[in-house]
Amino acid sequence: MRAATALLLLWAVAPALAADDPYKVKLLLGGGYEVGTQSFSQTVSLEQFAETATIATAYEAEAAPGIDVGVQFNAFKHVGVAVAGTLYDRDLGGRFEASFPHPFFFDRNREATDSVSGKMKETAVHASVVAFGHSGSLDFSGWAGVSFFKVEADLLTNVNYSHEYPYDSVTVTSKPVTTASDRPIGFNVGASLDWRFSKSVGFGVQGRFSQAQAKLSAPNAADTEVDAGGFQVGGGLRIYF
Repeated sequence: MRAATALLLLWAVAPALAADDPYKVKLLLGGGYEVGTQSFSQTVSLEQFAETATIATAYEAEAAPGIDVGVQFNAFKHVGVAVAGTLYDRDLGGRFEASFPHPFFFDRNREATDSVSGKMKETAVHASVVAFGHSGSLDFSGWAGVSFFKVEADLLTNVNYSHEYPYDSVTVTSKPVTTASDRPIGFNVGASLDWRFSKSVGFGVQGRFSQAQAKLSAPNAADTEVDAGGFQVGGGLRIYF
């Protein structure tokens, strides 16, 4: 709904933004930085010694640099369409709190806590309607559209441990993970400012906000909801045709 509203607004203000179209195609080659962190949690449940072991993990994906490339086609005097691709590979850290049943006694769980680490990879294709204009050697544009994401994250699936008689405590020996993925669809809005220092080459900066909700599935755990996208700033080379 928000993406549709933004598209209508861009279409309405386009004549006020743009003058004559100085080019038909613009390539955007550069990089970006995904600002802020993404936090989510997951709980794994396993049957052990006729009771239920639980492993609750809180994750945080760090801000990270990435790749941001695209192409814009100026279909009309004031309005064009654009397709952009982004790739962000983020460090994913977390900490789990586990509770394991006792082999001899009911309701006498053994506790363990430790850190986990992995990766969260987010690729996206952003298809947008663009309203653009220029003043001298400066180009400016705003856009809104649909985003197609692929989200992959390393999630904890179990905690292996050793224990010795009288089995009142455990020692963590390994922390196996699995790579869970989803392909949600969301929206994006953004704006850019470019400086053309020749007829066919320039440099630009931009900001984009995109969002979708991914559901990641891991063994013995309910689906984990993760926000994909976020605020991205970037810049790079512009080539005009």
